[in-house]
Amino acid sequence: MIFNILLFIFLFCIVHSGLKKYKKIHDKELKGPFPIPILGNLHQLGKAPHHTLTDMHKLYGDIFRVHFGDVYTVVVSDPNLIREMFIDNHETFMYRPLLPTFKFGSGGYHGLSLSNERWERTRELVQNAMKRASIKKIYNILDDQVYELIKSMKVYQKSCEPFEIHLFAQRFTLSIMFKYIFDEDVSYDEDITKGKISGLVQPMEDIFKSLGSGKLGDFITVAQPFYYQWLKLTDKPFSTVNKFIHKRYLEHLKTIDNNNPRDLMDILINEFSNDKDLIPTILQTCLDMFLAGNDTTAASIIWFTLRMQEHPEIQMKAYNEIKEAVGNRDRVLLSDRPKTPYLNAIIKEGLRLNPVGPFGLPHRSSNDIIIGGGHYFIPKDSQILINYRGLGFNEKYFENPSQYDPSRFLNKNNIDPYMPFGVGPRSCIGQSLAADEQYLAFSNILLNFNLKNIGKPVSDHEEFGLTLKPNKFKVLLESR
Repeated sequence: MIFNILLFIFLFCIVHSGLKKYKKIHDKELKGPFPIPILGNLHQLGKAPHHTLTDMHKLYGDIFRVHFGDVYTVVVSDPNLIREMFIDNHETFMYRPLLPTFKFGSGGYHGLSLSNERWERTRELVQNAMKRASIKKIYNILDDQVYELIKSMKVYQKSCEPFEIHLFAQRFTLSIMFKYIFDEDVSYDEDITKGKISGLVQPMEDIFKSLGSGKLGDFITVAQPFYYQWLKLTDKPFSTVNKFIHKRYLEHLKTIDNNNPRDLMDILINEFSNDKDLIPTILQTCLDMFLAGNDTTAASIIWFTLRMQEHPEIQMKAYNEIKEAVGNRDRVLLSDRPKTPYLNAIIKEGLRLNPVGPFGLPHRSSNDIIIGGGHYFIPKDSQILINYRGLGFNEKYFENPSQYDPSRFLNKNNIDPYMPFGVGPRSCIGQSLAADEQYLAFSNILLNFNLKNIGKPVSDHEEFGLTLKPNKFKVLLESR
């Protein structure tokens, strides 16, 4: 009897799921691959969804739909459509999907990952807080960390020992975030695998993998409440990082000087101090900034190192440009950026070919809407993904997109489709800081070192997650 009831429920779910997916919803509905009941198109995504969805872009066009289980998902790879959605119609696309993983990861939709009406107020307050932070202090932090990174690399250069960039890139960005958010120094003499930040490295990697991959429990409607409870019972990575942030918060409350804020957390405490209900927002915002400011920039440094050892002629051209810009100085400054157009093009090309966040964070449509001159219908509560890889490989805008060619960005016509940090009100709030980190790290590495291949090909295979990094590799550092 019980078996028959369960079988009936199972068959009912299959039929209901299939009918919902196959039902025509609008004359202008999006094209996409044929879904199956329950799973939709999840079974087709494979281990590299960013590659799969880019291949689908070639079949179905610049905007198409896939079914992530029960979640109707729109994938867009065209800059004009992206701007229409996230700038012209940002009110419709400003919120996040109501998925268990994002609800849990945002502490119940707090911080910059808010998915409700509190988001606009939170972002405004955070922007005000960041504006109050001393620009001079921020760039002193960047200069100090670039100096420490170069000093560490010189140890390997002098010993002729092959250098692995991964941990050093991570320590570089972690050190900046520690100082910027918590006013704490991380010594470059400290082993990142054993020191005070060692307990954060693996949990943060696990968080990025979890947020990037998505789980079946996120996308099957009847399973979502159970999956959320499962996350609350079994999670370790978020719990570890949250405890770390909360400890710093309590320490700041004891030592804060409201008239002389030391860091971003002090500023946020001052901004939000009048509303105790916003304490979770302080903690979650620091967590969001800490996570976003670490892995993405570290990944871009790793990809840059891989491409430079792979293309010595491009590396030499960039070095000559940098050397001419700085003259007798032994350090590149942000003020040198206008004088290094080729290096700027290298940075853009790296983010085009290997976007560190293949989809960024997903969005959600809050109502039905037709875009693209009346051609594309997007239903309410669709999940929206910007396919940054598909955008970078869109042949309408980039000739020979699989080829690494920084000179394409010396052509002003290729600036328009370049949007690695997103567009509109929900674009990356820390994009200026991230761009400055990248410029100072890349330029000073090239000023000091010739990055050479160790004698065997380096794979650019990546592991899928919220951010993408190549597998670990080593290079030889030769003094300039």
